[in-house]
Amino acid sequence: MCSSERYSDEELEIFKSLIFKKMEEENKNISCFVETLESCKAELPECFNPVDRSSLFTNIDFLNTQIERSKKLISNLEIALVRVENKTFGICQKTGRLIPRERMSSCLVTSCVRSEKK
Repeated sequence: MCSSERYSDEELEIFKSLIFKKMEEENKNISCFVETLESCKAELPECFNPVDRSSLFTNIDFLNTQIERSKKLISNLEIALVRVENKTFGICQKTGRLIPRERMSSCLVTSCVRSEKK
């Protein structure tokens, strides 16, 4: 890979701000999920109808899954921030080629693109 095959410092700053914005959104999502989860758990002791109780357990499982997914995304975004700081953000880890800007903007945790078959 040629050293000029990377995003400019200005572009990396734009990506960095997008990453921070996405992390903030995910943290807000986690807060909302946790609040809803606590509400569901608080309803359990007073819920005697088996169907309603089953629905609450389903909601609790769903919320726990969403919280874990958001935490994983935040972890991946933190890794992306490290790549921004190292100026390797947007460079395919397999091919060494620059990942298209549109792809990086829509999926900030992308670290690889599939090689085109010849």
